[in-house]
Amino acid sequence: MLNKLPEFCEILVENIDQLSHEDYAKARMGTFGASDSSVLLDVNPYKTREKLIQEKVKAEVIELDKPIVRKGYDLEDYILSRFIKETGRDTIKPPHMYRHRDLPFLTVNFDGIC
Repeated sequence: MLNKLPEFCEILVENIDQLSHEDYAKARMGTFGASDSSVLLDVNPYKTREKLIQEKVKAEVIELDKPIVRKGYDLEDYILSRFIKETGRDTIKPPHMYRHRDLPFLTVNFDGIC
């Protein structure tokens, strides 16, 4: 999969996990990432599409220390290790934030790639 990325994506931010919470939040501004997809598809009960767009346009720094966000972040390594153990598939966590070449407003930080 990583060898296919250059066809469709380019690195927007290197070593995204090394950024401070504030710099990470700033890196996400102005683009839509995978975690925004439920809002964009209007299936998120906690945030409206209008609120998400306001956050992106106003460049508000989103609080990343909310309990649910922290829980998801803290569980990433555990979930990835459990996936590898259960499936036996070689899996890596790419360190960068990628942007789609043709749709530059779409970004992704992969939790894991097989």
